[in-house]
Amino acid sequence: MMKLFLADFDGVFGLKGKINFTPKAPVILYAPNISGKTNVITAIRMCFLDTVKLLVLLAVFLGFGAVL
Repeated sequence: MMKLFLADFDGVFGLKGKINFTPKAPVILYAPNISGKTNVITAIRMCFLDTVKLLVLLAVFLGFGAVL
């Protein structure tokens, strides 16, 4: 099982900063609208994707359309 302890963002989806995760503790993201909460979740989700799914997601995100 993979565990995430630290997320260090430097320009990924426009994010900059670090998040330390305490083992077995819930994580709550709160901030004003349009502040990047969804970008944080997307970046963390991408860490757990396999390479093929990651490349497809990036292609769609970058505007290359759906890849079948």
